[in-house]
Formats: sequence, structure tokens, C-alpha cells
Amino acid sequence: MPWLRRRQVIEETTPPPPRRPLLWPWLVLLLLLVGAIIAAAILLTRDNGKPKVPDVVGQNTAQAVARLGQHGYSADVETAVRPGTRAGTVVSQAPAAGTKLDKGSRVTIVSARGPTNATVPNVVGLSAPKAFARLQAAGLKGKTRAIASRRPRDTVLSQSPAGENRVEKGSTVVLTISRGGGTVTVPRVVGLTLGRAKQRIRARHCAVGRIRRAHSRRVGRVIAQSPRPGAERRRGYPVNLVIGRR
Repeated sequence: MPWLRRRQVIEETTPPPPRRPLLWPWLVLLLLLVGAIIAAAILLTRDNGKPKVPDVVGQNTAQAVARLGQHGYSADVETAVRPGTRAGTVVSQAPAAGTKLDKGSRVTIVSARGPTNATVPNVVGLSAPKAFARLQAAGLKGKTRAIASRRPRDTVLSQSPAGENRVEKGSTVVLTISRGGGTVTVPRVVGLTLGRAKQRIRARHCAVGRIRRAHSRRVGRVIAQSPRPGAERRRGYPVNLVIGRR
């Protein structure tokens, strides 16, 4: 109808207000960062509170042990041969100097020592037992090897190292000894009859040598012999006899 006025309602759309940024994630991140800084500060404070291992290399062993003790450490002392270094001088330490270490911990130090030398005695010509006794008295060890020889059994023929050499104590000296086989011991036949004397001489692998007679109360008995009893001679060596006669 004309008298009716149609209203047109025009609705205007208003855009929503912008969202505010969320703050709580940033707060959490900030708290974590602050916590990490505090923890690091605590650790650094604790670490800085630890004492440092002093430098004792080059010091006398007794001085090094005392200095470590003053810093609250116990010392474990080891020794090692260091030619050219004065005996008793500390040549290394573990842990190294400057290392932060709790008090009461142990620090190992290595002290220099020179080689302990001994003079090799000359034992050539001695029996093996006597040679071993002399080597032992000098702080040395002995080892033997036997070879065939005309020298008496167990006689030292040579040695290595030779006598008068300087070696470290505890070293082994090799002794070459006679195992016999090339010589025999002359038996004693004085006082025996000629027949018994010949038997004993041949049983010892010697030969009956020249026989002569001399006036004696011990008629028919051996009153002298050459070589003397107990002498070492090669196999088949002749034994000369003197037989008593009226």
C-alpha cells in the first residue's frame, strides 16, 4: 500500500576486534631460561669451590708429598728409571697440575730413580756352586750351559758378561761349564799290589805306564805313583808306578 512505507533494514556487518597475543608461553619460556641461568650459576659456584692440584713436577719427592698434603691430597709415589734425572725428582703427576679435584683425593707422582748397578765378579775357573754363590753375593743371577771339556766337571770355562763389567742388579750371567767326558780322574793305587793297581788304573780309563822298582819294606806294593791321585787327565793317560823290592 502506498501509505505503507517499506523499511529496508540495512544491516551493517562490524568486523570482530583483533585477538590479544597469548602471554603464558612466553612466561613459561622466560621461567625456564631463568632456571637454567640459576642452575649454571650454582654449578659454577660449586666448581669454583674445588681446590686445584698443585704443580709438583721437578720437586723433590718429599717436598712434593708435603705440598700435596697442604692442599688436602694424599700422594701415591711410584718410581721409574730416568737416566740423566736426579734420583728422587718428581718427573710426572696424575691428575695434571691445575686440575680441580676434591680434597681427600689421591694424586699419583712418579719419582726418578737411577739404575742400580753391580760389578760382575770373575768366576772363570771356579766350580759352578762357588760361581753361583759369588754371583748371588753381587746381586746377580746365574745360568749355565755345559759343553764337553777336558777340564773337571762343573768347572766354569767362560762367562758372559765378562768379569769387571757393570750391569744392572738382578741381571743374569751365563756361565759355560765343563760337563766332563774328555778327562778322567787318576785313582789312588799306593799301597796296592801291582796286579790290583793295574786293575784300578784301567777301570778309570787310564793306562799303566812305566814301572820301576825301589828298595822298600813294602815289597810288592806300590810305594809311589805319577800323576798324583785325584789329578784330571785325558782318557788313556799313563800312570807310572814305583814298586817296592828288597
